Amino acid sequence: MGKDSPTILVIHARYWSDEMLKLRLAGIRRYAGTRGWRVKAVRDRGDVEEIRCRAAQVNPAGVISMSYNCAVPRMFAKKPLVCFDCPESVVPARVPYISHDAEQTAHLAANELFSINCAAYAFAHYFKPPHESLPYWSLAREKCFVGEVRRRGGVQLPSFVSPCRCARR
Repeated sequence: MGKDSPTILVIHARYWSDEMLKLRLAGIRRYAGTRGWRVKAVRDRGDVEEIRCRAAQVNPAGVISMSYNCAVPRMFAKKPLVCFDCPESVVPARVPYISHDAEQTAHLAANELFSINCAAYAFAHYFKPPHESLPYWSLAREKCFVGEVRRRGGVQLPSFVSPCRCARR
Protein backbone atom coordinates (compact mmCIF):
# COMPACT_ATOMS: atom_id res chain seq x y z
CA MET A 1 0.00 0.00 0.00
CA GLY A 2 1.43 3.30 -1.05
CA LYS A 3 1.28 6.76 0.44
CA ASP A 4 -1.73 7.53 -1.76
CA SER A 5 -3.78 4.62 -0.42
CA PRO A 6 -6.94 5.69 1.43
CA THR A 7 -6.50 5.75 5.20
CA ILE A 8 -9.05 4.56 7.73
CA LEU A 9 -8.78 6.26 11.11
CA VAL A 10 -9.58 4.06 14.12
CA ILE A 11 -10.31 5.92 17.35
CA HIS A 12 -10.33 3.72 20.42
CA ALA A 13 -11.17 4.07 24.08
CA ARG A 14 -8.30 5.24 26.25
CA TYR A 15 -8.42 2.45 28.81
CA TRP A 16 -8.28 -0.53 26.48
CA SER A 17 -5.40 -2.84 27.17
CA ASP A 18 -2.68 -3.02 24.53
CA GLU A 19 -3.59 -6.69 24.02
CA MET A 20 -7.25 -5.93 23.30
CA LEU A 21 -6.36 -3.11 20.94
CA LYS A 22 -3.78 -5.25 19.12
CA LEU A 23 -6.37 -7.97 18.43
CA ARG A 24 -9.01 -5.55 17.20
CA LEU A 25 -6.58 -3.65 14.99
CA ALA A 26 -5.30 -6.92 13.53
CA GLY A 27 -8.81 -7.75 12.33
CA ILE A 28 -9.40 -4.26 10.98
CA ARG A 29 -6.03 -4.23 9.21
CA ARG A 30 -6.65 -7.67 7.71
CA TYR A 31 -9.90 -6.45 6.17
CA ALA A 32 -8.47 -3.06 5.14
CA GLY A 33 -5.50 -4.77 3.48
CA THR A 34 -7.83 -6.66 1.13
CA ARG A 35 -9.16 -3.27 0.00
CA GLY A 36 -5.81 -1.52 -0.30
CA TRP A 37 -6.52 0.76 2.67
CA ARG A 38 -4.07 1.87 5.33
CA VAL A 39 -5.11 2.01 9.01
CA LYS A 40 -4.06 4.61 11.57
CA ALA A 41 -5.10 4.25 15.22
CA VAL A 42 -5.60 7.09 17.69
CA ARG A 43 -6.20 6.60 21.40
CA ASP A 44 -8.98 8.81 22.77
CA ARG A 45 -7.42 10.33 25.89
CA GLY A 46 -10.39 12.65 26.39
CA ASP A 47 -8.87 15.52 24.41
CA VAL A 48 -11.06 16.21 21.37
CA GLU A 49 -8.56 18.72 19.96
CA GLU A 50 -5.82 16.09 19.95
CA ILE A 51 -8.08 13.79 17.92
CA ARG A 52 -8.99 16.63 15.56
CA CYS A 53 -5.27 17.40 14.98
CA ARG A 54 -4.36 13.75 14.40
CA ALA A 55 -7.27 13.38 11.98
CA ALA A 56 -6.15 16.49 10.07
CA GLN A 57 -2.66 14.95 9.67
CA VAL A 58 -4.11 11.71 8.31
CA ASN A 59 -7.09 13.11 6.33
CA PRO A 60 -8.95 9.80 6.63
CA ALA A 61 -11.22 8.45 3.92
CA GLY A 62 -13.34 6.91 6.69
CA VAL A 63 -13.50 6.51 10.46
CA ILE A 64 -14.18 3.66 12.87
CA SER A 65 -15.05 5.12 16.26
CA MET A 66 -14.75 2.99 19.37
CA SER A 67 -14.74 6.07 21.59
CA TYR A 68 -17.08 6.68 24.50
CA ASN A 69 -16.95 10.44 23.81
CA CYS A 70 -20.08 11.90 22.13
CA ALA A 71 -18.03 14.59 20.38
CA VAL A 72 -15.86 12.12 18.46
CA PRO A 73 -18.48 10.66 16.07
CA ARG A 74 -19.97 14.12 15.53
CA MET A 75 -16.66 15.58 14.38
CA PHE A 76 -16.59 13.05 11.53
CA ALA A 77 -20.18 13.55 10.36
CA LYS A 78 -19.05 14.28 6.78
CA LYS A 79 -16.88 11.15 6.52
CA PRO A 80 -17.99 7.53 6.19
CA LEU A 81 -18.30 6.50 9.85
CA VAL A 82 -18.98 3.29 11.75
CA CYS A 83 -19.35 3.18 15.53
CA PHE A 84 -18.20 -0.02 17.13
CA ASP A 85 -18.52 -1.29 20.70
CA CYS A 86 -19.32 2.05 22.28
CA PRO A 87 -22.38 3.19 24.23
CA GLU A 88 -25.41 3.59 21.98
CA SER A 89 -25.88 7.08 23.47
CA VAL A 90 -22.76 8.37 21.64
CA VAL A 91 -23.84 7.11 18.22
CA PRO A 92 -25.39 9.77 15.96
CA ALA A 93 -28.65 8.97 14.19
CA ARG A 94 -28.34 6.92 10.99
CA VAL A 95 -24.71 5.92 11.65
CA PRO A 96 -23.93 2.20 11.37
CA TYR A 97 -23.42 0.78 14.83
CA ILE A 98 -21.95 -2.58 15.80
CA SER A 99 -22.39 -3.82 19.36
CA HIS A 100 -22.33 -7.02 21.35
CA ASP A 101 -25.43 -8.81 22.61
CA ALA A 102 -25.18 -8.80 26.41
CA GLU A 103 -28.20 -11.06 26.84
CA GLN A 104 -26.86 -13.73 24.49
CA THR A 105 -23.38 -13.57 26.04
CA ALA A 106 -24.85 -14.05 29.54
CA HIS A 107 -27.08 -16.88 28.34
CA LEU A 108 -24.12 -18.73 26.78
CA ALA A 109 -22.00 -18.27 29.91
CA ALA A 110 -24.83 -19.50 32.14
CA ASN A 111 -25.35 -22.56 29.91
CA GLU A 112 -21.70 -23.52 30.23
CA LEU A 113 -21.49 -22.92 33.97
CA PHE A 114 -24.77 -24.68 34.76
CA SER A 115 -23.63 -27.67 32.67
CA ILE A 116 -20.82 -28.31 35.17
CA ASN A 117 -23.19 -27.95 38.13
CA CYS A 118 -21.41 -25.30 40.19
CA ALA A 119 -22.44 -24.72 43.82
CA ALA A 120 -22.78 -20.97 43.22
CA TYR A 121 -22.27 -18.40 40.48
CA ALA A 122 -20.70 -14.95 40.34
CA PHE A 123 -20.22 -12.46 37.54
CA ALA A 124 -16.66 -11.24 36.95
CA HIS A 125 -16.41 -7.84 35.27
CA TYR A 126 -13.65 -7.43 32.70
CA PHE A 127 -12.10 -4.44 34.47
CA LYS A 128 -12.85 -1.07 36.02
CA PRO A 129 -10.94 1.89 34.61
CA PRO A 130 -9.38 4.09 37.30
CA HIS A 131 -11.62 6.99 38.31
CA GLU A 132 -14.40 5.80 35.99
CA SER A 133 -17.48 3.67 36.29
CA LEU A 134 -17.59 0.13 34.96
CA PRO A 135 -17.98 -0.10 31.18
CA TYR A 136 -21.60 -0.05 30.02
CA TRP A 137 -21.26 -3.42 28.30
CA SER A 138 -19.92 -5.10 31.43
CA LEU A 139 -22.84 -3.78 33.49
CA ALA A 140 -25.30 -5.02 30.84
CA ARG A 141 -23.71 -8.48 30.86
CA GLU A 142 -23.82 -8.58 34.66
CA LYS A 143 -27.52 -7.71 34.74
CA CYS A 144 -28.35 -10.43 32.20
CA PHE A 145 -26.11 -13.03 33.87
CA VAL A 146 -27.62 -12.41 37.32
CA GLY A 147 -31.07 -12.74 35.72
CA GLU A 148 -30.07 -16.08 34.16
CA VAL A 149 -28.76 -17.42 37.48
CA ARG A 150 -31.96 -16.38 39.29
CA ARG A 151 -34.19 -17.77 36.53
CA ARG A 152 -32.41 -21.14 36.79
CA GLY A 153 -32.55 -21.21 40.59
CA GLY A 154 -28.81 -20.90 41.13
CA VAL A 155 -27.04 -19.32 44.11
CA GLN A 156 -25.78 -15.87 43.15
CA LEU A 157 -22.57 -14.59 44.76
CA PRO A 158 -21.48 -10.93 44.69
CA SER A 159 -19.97 -9.78 41.41
CA PHE A 160 -16.21 -9.44 41.15
CA VAL A 161 -14.42 -6.42 39.72
CA SER A 162 -10.91 -7.21 38.51
CA PRO A 163 -8.11 -4.64 38.68
CA CYS A 164 -7.68 -2.58 35.53
CA ARG A 165 -5.07 -3.71 33.02
CA CYS A 166 -5.10 -0.32 31.37
CA ALA A 167 -2.73 0.74 28.66
CA ARG A 168 -0.34 3.44 29.89
CA ARG A 169 0.25 5.78 26.97
